[in-house]
Amino acid sequence: MNKSFYHHCTLLILLLLAPAFHASGSNELPIPHIKQGTAKIVGSVTNFNAHEGEKLRFEIIVVNPIGGVRKVYAAEIDKNNHFELTVPLVCDRMITGGALYSDSIVCWGGWIGLDQYNDLNIKLDFANSQKVTVSMSGGLTGFSCEDLSNLSTSFDRFGEFHIVRHDYYKMPPKEYKDYILNKELRARIKYATDSLVFSPFAKEWLLKAFHFRYGGPLLGYKELAECNYRMDSVYYDMKHSEKYRIEEPSKSYYSFLKEYHLNDPKLLYFSFYYSEFMQNLLSVKAFRIPQIKDIPTKQWIDTVKCNIKEAVGFDNGEFYDLLAANAYAMQVCENNEPLSAVQKANICEYYETHNRDIAQILLDIDKGALEEASRPADINVEPAPIAPKEENEPLQVSPNKLMDSIISKYRGHAVLVDIWATWCLPCLMGINQMKAIEEDLKKKGVIFVYLTSSTSPKKIWQKKIKTTGGEQYYLTKEELAGILDSVHTDGYPTYLFYDKQGELKNKRIGFPGIDTIKDELLKLSY
Repeated sequence: MNKSFYHHCTLLILLLLAPAFHASGSNELPIPHIKQGTAKIVGSVTNFNAHEGEKLRFEIIVVNPIGGVRKVYAAEIDKNNHFELTVPLVCDRMITGGALYSDSIVCWGGWIGLDQYNDLNIKLDFANSQKVTVSMSGGLTGFSCEDLSNLSTSFDRFGEFHIVRHDYYKMPPKEYKDYILNKELRARIKYATDSLVFSPFAKEWLLKAFHFRYGGPLLGYKELAECNYRMDSVYYDMKHSEKYRIEEPSKSYYSFLKEYHLNDPKLLYFSFYYSEFMQNLLSVKAFRIPQIKDIPTKQWIDTVKCNIKEAVGFDNGEFYDLLAANAYAMQVCENNEPLSAVQKANICEYYETHNRDIAQILLDIDKGALEEASRPADINVEPAPIAPKEENEPLQVSPNKLMDSIISKYRGHAVLVDIWATWCLPCLMGINQMKAIEEDLKKKGVIFVYLTSSTSPKKIWQKKIKTTGGEQYYLTKEELAGILDSVHTDGYPTYLFYDKQGELKNKRIGFPGIDTIKDELLKLSY
């Protein structure tokens, strides 16, 4: 199999979610519901020329639309080239990414539709060295075969399209919104769909997916503008940055939310972005949404309705139940604060008459977070990348040599260096998504190194790394600038891939998706 085939298989499989799965010729997706259960996948792999002793496994990643918790489920391909996988779901129907891995590469990746009421059968045939033949039956049905192919191409293009970085912080909120919707998003969509043919049904879903994906940047105007300004402050050594103030958008800025039809349960199909969208919404200062704390759930929802009903266009429906659920989950997953006894009682009381499964999902999230917190921490926090003088000579190392000093500590291991900041939203998104693959890669000897600088407030950094793990370095602004210069990059986040000999083999600016990262590191770990 040639190199271009493997490259095609790793194109942002899990970065931009769209409903691309096998077809039944139907023109409507079934409505998904929050419901705990399992879906079964049965599959086979034929005509794959594996190396002696090489194992194959099929993996999928499932994202909980409540809290955004990501979990990976895998099954090894047996000696008869078959596999079975039973996947726990919190929605009765879900669209997610599946991939076939060997010990060293991603062999195939694509979208699959899961249904708790209908087992999915998938067959992967590698007889054609240029293209994998994929056939599916059962599971979730939807688009035509032509739609499937073109949706995949379109989403690859959407992720690859290069946007020249603009000075967002110089734009007032309305100008920023108009620029995002009327220029940046339209340019991406035009590039992504050019010369491709879709059925009207597929085209409608494609555009909805693209717009929903951009909900985060629209809701996070101030944070992105501040991130953009901090980057310029670092790169251009801008003075008096503490005097610069980003304008807070008013309620009228968020009028675009009505176009999202947030009460549409089919938005649950975009589970990779759903919780992130809800958390961004909860953080909008103009809406004055209180932290849920021990407030009775119905009382909290009634307060929120008064604050946001004009912006979203309605004052009832499941959306508000899911918003409250994400408020609880945000406390547990993002703020590392377990549910109180009062909160658990409030949850059970409210969702008893709304959706009991939501209550159980929240209790499971809380239990899982407590179990995770009780495990031994895999964190090596170092205040500086150079050890004290009695342990490591010489103490004085020029900024452009710091990277070599850090990497030398991990010779014999493949290393991923993640250059990030606490104020960089794409950085935090990448760190969160990589949790799904870190454990498996650590077993193969991969080391995860995280570098940030004093542009990130230290107390916030110390809080963030409690759930990140890996090798943590908190550098001065000058030290990190020296590292960025030494590897010829100026973007956040930046990912550096080092082989076992400590040689830089690849570099990515911006989060490329977990499959791309995993594929790169698997190659370097052998």
